Amino acid sequence: MFNPVLTAMAFTVSADWRQRGTSFWKDSLGDSVAIESLNIVDKPHDLSAGSGIRSFDSEGNPTKDIEIIKDGVLQTFLHNQRTANKEKLEPTGNTFRSMGGQPSFTQPPANIFPNSLWVLPGEIPEDELIKDTKQGIIIHNFQGTVRNQNGIFSGIAKGAYLIENGEITKPVTGISISGNVFELLKNIQGIGKELHLTNAYALTPMMKFTGIKVSTK
Repeated sequence: MFNPVLTAMAFTVSADWRQRGTSFWKDSLGDSVAIESLNIVDKPHDLSAGSGIRSFDSEGNPTKDIEIIKDGVLQTFLHNQRTANKEKLEPTGNTFRSMGGQPSFTQPPANIFPNSLWVLPGEIPEDELIKDTKQGIIIHNFQGTVRNQNGIFSGIAKGAYLIENGEITKPVTGISISGNVFELLKNIQGIGKELHLTNAYALTPMMKFTGIKVSTK
């Protein structure tokens, strides 16, 4: 999946963001937030994933498999002990002491994030996704900004390749892209069968989107 989508979605399912009113999905629990074929799960015990494998979170609560989006519907928010207590729920085991860098032990852990995010594969081989694309771009990386509160992103496509009439023809550089993460989730045109590790902690298939604005120098 496109990196800005993973990043914004991971923050948006934080119960802390929901309780503060900054989550884009704060009122969307049980609602359709993506196409029906999209399923996203937190799987912290599957050793085939990346660096998010752990039995307990930074508060000592046990981790577990969690369905976040099922058939396009938002199933849950992720909780630490404090946010769970506010809603008389159980913590989900998704608390982190720090989000990158050296952890601080001067304050209690508070960050809420998926442990090991899986975007479940679809039924379309990657070569068919490419073959069915008349004109498009494969994006392997993204360098830019994402406003996690509203999903707006803009930046440069890195490791990009041009697709013309169903074939990858050449690498392209100097490509600027922009759009809205949460709109893209409803504009997925296909989900691939093969999984790839991205951001060191998430497994995701190739996905085909419409709605990304592309410009060149």
